[in-house]
Amino acid sequence: MKALTGVLLLATASSARAGEIAASVADTAGKPVAEAVVFVYEIPGGAFPPPAEPAVMDQINKEFVPRVLPILAGTKVRFPNKDNTHHHIYSFSKAKKFEVPLFKDEPADPVEMEKPGVIKLGCNIHDWMLGYILVLDNPYFARTGADGKAALAGIPEGEYELAVWSERLKGPVEATRQKVKVGAGAAKAAFKPSLGPARKAKRAAVGDY
Repeated sequence: MKALTGVLLLATASSARAGEIAASVADTAGKPVAEAVVFVYEIPGGAFPPPAEPAVMDQINKEFVPRVLPILAGTKVRFPNKDNTHHHIYSFSKAKKFEVPLFKDEPADPVEMEKPGVIKLGCNIHDWMLGYILVLDNPYFARTGADGKAALAGIPEGEYELAVWSERLKGPVEATRQKVKVGAGAAKAAFKPSLGPARKAKRAAVGDY
């Protein structure tokens, strides 16, 4: 599975040369961590308009797909339903509270995610469904693949702090910060955060509902 890279376009053209960061995330035993999000922690004074096209958090086989969706603040998110059943998704998270009933072949209006933060998603009908939208205040981010690797591209040359988020993360995101210098060649960053066990609710028998 390849890492999925965030939208990496600046609001205006910049004369600064762009660089890349090759990042990896592993647990303390060295095992790759999938679906973690590596991101530039802060861009002072940066103002980044959200993409015109909505991001997508799908419902497939009674699961959120992807389980973790990183987006830029202000991005709208569509919630299509490819299942032959009704879903009723919700979030009680501080960053965004909402409810959306989803019917087969009846698309719902996109939901705008205005504030940075973690939005935890559930389904009122299927208790095991769990998903996350990580809303960030700059567009320099990427989600790790099954190999624990992520590639951030299009970053102006300079020195930055990177951080990593995972649903399994123990402690604050701030504690994961590390400095990286972006230049002509690809910079590298390796994270080994303290993680808890994977959070997986027990699924009902297939066909029950």
